[in-house]
Amino acid sequence: ITIEAFQSGKPVITSDQSGGTLEFVENDVSGIVTDGSVDQISESINRLWADPTARKKMGKEGRKKVENITWDHTIERLLSTTK
Repeated sequence: ITIEAFQSGKPVITSDQSGGTLEFVENDVSGIVTDGSVDQISESINRLWADPTARKKMGKEGRKKVENITWDHTIERLLSTTK
């Protein structure tokens, strides 16, 4: 879901306990990393809703992070490891 959100130019709100998501989401750069509490998640949603400039900037940064993740690239990598 994180990759799809970034490919759509959307910032991601995640938890510091989310594992793989943290490989992509950089706090206040491509999204917001919370402690997973309802308070922090709702605060993050409200913050992004209230600040379209930050929301667009984070979305743009997220898109940059995943621009090389495509099905063609993935298939090419998978096939090259089987040789």
